[in-house]
Amino acid sequence: MVTASLLLFVVFYNVLSAAVARREEGVLQRLRTGEATDAEVLVSLALPSALVTVVMTGVLVLAGFAALDLQLPSSPLLVLAGLLLGVVAHSALALVTATWTRTLESAQVTSLPVIAVCAVGGGFAVPLDALPPAVARVAEFTPLAPVVELLRAGWIGEPTFADVAVWTGTLLGWVVVGVLLVRSGFRWSPRS
Repeated sequence: MVTASLLLFVVFYNVLSAAVARREEGVLQRLRTGEATDAEVLVSLALPSALVTVVMTGVLVLAGFAALDLQLPSSPLLVLAGLLLGVVAHSALALVTATWTRTLESAQVTSLPVIAVCAVGGGFAVPLDALPPAVARVAEFTPLAPVVELLRAGWIGEPTFADVAVWTGTLLGWVVVGVLLVRSGFRWSPRS
């Protein structure tokens, strides 16, 4: 739950807000005229939120060990892969959302559908078992659901290779679609 919150509010919302604010201030347009590539500029927008998310997750895991006597993850690489792919996917989703977000104030409105779909689809707001089967099946392909499943499986489960492949493939699909949409439609200059 905490990692899902970090991905939605620290990564997604912060990257969205930073991209829109820097665009409207003309910073992104000025950065494009320098030596940095477009990819470097966009990664620099997402990196602070990504680092905060990874560090906060680490701090919370350590606190869980100390205060709650949690066990070590059964597959730490799976947990790490879920976290890192989640950060990249939600950063890309934020940059895609920034393309149609007009002002920093409107980011509160344009982010709401994405956060709602991710929260419901990821089992964060409503357990997927409580949803109708058809809705639950679609919800499994939202950006947050495979992250939650990878983290859960890496921590306490013994997932099958097929499950891990589907979850990882879903996240990689979100990353690829996000990157393609950002490359084709990201707005670098302030909207008039």
